[in-house]
Amino acid sequence: MVNSIPGPLIVILFMAWLTAIAPAAVRLPNCFGDNMVLQRDQPVPVWGWAEPGDEVHIAFAGQTKTARAATNGAWRIVLEPMPASSEPRDLVVRARLENRQWKISNLLVGDVWLVSGDFGAYWEMYACTNAAEELPAANHPALRLLKVWARSSNELLDDILGEWRVCTPENVRGFSALGYFYGRALNRELGVPIGVIDVSYRYSVARAWMPPAAFRSIPELKVPREKMDSWDSTTPVGRAAFSAAVVRVEAWLPAARQAYAIGQPIPRQPLLPAPLVATDKNYLSIGELSLHYQGMIHPLIPMRIRGVVWSLGESSCLEPSRYFFYLKGLIEGWRQAWGQGEFPFYIELLPQVGATGAKPGVIDGWTRMRAEQAKCLALPNTGLAVTFDVSDYVSDSRNRQDPGERFARIALAKEYGRAIVPSGPLYTSSRVEGDRMAIRFDHVGGGLMIGDKRGLAPPVEVKDGTLKGFTIAGDDGKWFLADAGIEGNTVMVRSDKVPAPVAARYAHGSNPVGANLYNRDGLPAVPFRTDAWEP
Repeated sequence: MVNSIPGPLIVILFMAWLTAIAPAAVRLPNCFGDNMVLQRDQPVPVWGWAEPGDEVHIAFAGQTKTARAATNGAWRIVLEPMPASSEPRDLVVRARLENRQWKISNLLVGDVWLVSGDFGAYWEMYACTNAAEELPAANHPALRLLKVWARSSNELLDDILGEWRVCTPENVRGFSALGYFYGRALNRELGVPIGVIDVSYRYSVARAWMPPAAFRSIPELKVPREKMDSWDSTTPVGRAAFSAAVVRVEAWLPAARQAYAIGQPIPRQPLLPAPLVATDKNYLSIGELSLHYQGMIHPLIPMRIRGVVWSLGESSCLEPSRYFFYLKGLIEGWRQAWGQGEFPFYIELLPQVGATGAKPGVIDGWTRMRAEQAKCLALPNTGLAVTFDVSDYVSDSRNRQDPGERFARIALAKEYGRAIVPSGPLYTSSRVEGDRMAIRFDHVGGGLMIGDKRGLAPPVEVKDGTLKGFTIAGDDGKWFLADAGIEGNTVMVRSDKVPAPVAARYAHGSNPVGANLYNRDGLPAVPFRTDAWEP
């Protein structure tokens, strides 16, 4: 009998038998490895898998911890909070049943930030503006990079694909440019090790990054929630969906039999309610609910992080006017899943998209999306980076330097307590003064100015320039380009065509390039409108 089995098959069978009888090797997930950064000043979970019942011992930075693997092989150890350290150290793991130990090396302790989203986060260093000069200078031993391979999944995965690397010109080439420039700025300003995790997926949409529970926690997300319920035959929506599907299958079966009997092509079989099959080739599953969360985010939890930088650009959502609720579900869903409280979550405002020169008063989907993103400032511990003056999503070379620095400024102000303004002018109030509207702002910093931003150079003040980007309307709802001027920390807006103004807007349109209100810290104003959105 054995002699009839091909040699290679014997080897395969032997290895399978040996695996079955041997203890399961202790292993850590791929988010732990040589060159990583552990989060400072917080309890640090370390987890993995082993033979059920095995004792796992971990030693790091003077701490020794022990855990016993559960019946499913899972184990978890929590290291006590540690201060930042640039001293390379080893984390040693020892298993009792295997009676051996191994280590992961060159670990630092600092701050770990996750950079996620689509093109704004995905855009790689080799393709960014000024890459020929930036790449050779990208030697930063205390900046560590983890690029998570892009994967979608129909079920919760327990591990990622990817490995930590020290920031060098070779290692950063295919890394998120936004993540690199953000991490570089924090490392420069704070003087502590920084770990950046690039978890991005081009063309992706917010709903694919949300945990399934988030759709049930936001009442306004009825459409995706009912879609998800339709995949579960135990829910009322699912029972109705499966009942209708069964009727279609029953009608299809006789037709299929008849076609087969007479040699004709069999009609396509009706499908039961189910999500799209996770297929990363040609991005066939990018729009489905939760697929990126399940494949790329869930495996990282409960890894300790300092916060999240999010850049989701031109991709829309199921209900464009409800984009805020998708972002709210994303932010709250990640925070709940991580269990770290309300960690920082900073968002890049949609940059330039489409043609310039939109007619006053015309509101398109991209304008609405920016407004929905800005609503997230009402959520705890959030920030907004405005980049339409430096970045567009159709060029072949994208400025990610300025966005990275602006995100770092938000973090330095809001998370690290620096006495700086976190962003550009933010609308707070308005009032009518005769034929003019007076508009006031927060985050004025050193004052308002008309700014001119050219390339990677800092914005400069145009003292005799024209303030652009404002429109104004009266009770009739007709919008006109406005004459605007800076008076102290207030912008005064008027038009000869609107003798009795009631509302003003700033930087509305798909491509608000040319809108030039800045503070003297060189940060552009956040687009706004003083009138309410239509339902």
